[in-house]
Amino acid sequence: LAAAAYHILHSDAAFELASRPSSAVARTNDGLVHRQQARPPLDSLVQGWNITGDVSWLLDFAIVGFPKCGTSSIMYHLKNHSQIDIFGDERCDLAYNKQVLLSQDLYQNMSHKKCHGLKCPMDLESTGLSLRNYHQFFPRTRFLVGIRHPVLWFESFYNFRIHNGFSLPPPTQLIGRCRKKMKNVCTFRGNFHLFLANLGKTRVHQNPKELDLFDQIAQRSLKPMDDATVNRRVFLYEVTQLSDANRTQQFLTDLQQYLGLTQPFVNPMVWFRPGVQHTSKEQRDKVQNQKIDICDRQYNHLRQVLMEQAINSSTWIAEYFVKVPSVTVSSPDYFVKTLMARWKRDPCLG
Repeated sequence: LAAAAYHILHSDAAFELASRPSSAVARTNDGLVHRQQARPPLDSLVQGWNITGDVSWLLDFAIVGFPKCGTSSIMYHLKNHSQIDIFGDERCDLAYNKQVLLSQDLYQNMSHKKCHGLKCPMDLESTGLSLRNYHQFFPRTRFLVGIRHPVLWFESFYNFRIHNGFSLPPPTQLIGRCRKKMKNVCTFRGNFHLFLANLGKTRVHQNPKELDLFDQIAQRSLKPMDDATVNRRVFLYEVTQLSDANRTQQFLTDLQQYLGLTQPFVNPMVWFRPGVQHTSKEQRDKVQNQKIDICDRQYNHLRQVLMEQAINSSTWIAEYFVKVPSVTVSSPDYFVKTLMARWKRDPCLG
């Protein structure tokens, strides 16, 4: 009875939130309120390697994309909030069908009076596993998604891999889909609109004009989920919003409201740089010499490929994605008219 009552209370709160208009981002955190009720026993939720009960209330939010888009900075900033409990390391359990382990850790290792979260920047790209498991087991979990100008994203991602000791082919050989020895660095992953479209929030296959924003290779991977069954809420940010001193406070206020926190963020946003710390000058010089400046002439064709993706992504995001009621962005006019407009210009040309 206690388990049933807990699930009913939580389901009613979720239905009420899903029914609200998109402009009403400010809300009380119903999840936190209902977590103060008696929790159902763990064995009513998990049996062996099977999920046997409703575990959806265990995970409030997830940072699901994209790599090198400020996800570590967001994670550590959220970790410092008094009402949030978030894993300190990446938890990509759902990309490997480890939802039982994740549910157990959420239940046993996190305060039931706090908002629960995780970070896995690859989840949004894993339509076949991660998104399917989110839909099945965590349909109410709110997504946080960071994006970055594809040209700058590629440069950052390539140099990050080099910094951490990975051996990579020349950047000009990383055009197209990721293949063996690329260490998951390839231009295809810069099709941010493709992975956002796979959330199923627009009718892309029914709109030829919208579909034209995806090249033929991307269209083969365009497999939208059925969002109508979950109405997933998404908070989308552009990475420069994390360091914009003029808008940081508004960004944090919007993020607080999106997550339903009753307390504001009190600490300033700090840019976190993950990766290996090289102690010797020799090591630092060696790594630095292997890093690239994507504005060099030898990368002109590479940038052309990335710029096509940047233009298509920014157009789709501005004209379709951010207009969906369940999608939230901070400072919407600035996001569309300034940030997305910048993506239409090659950053190497000023």
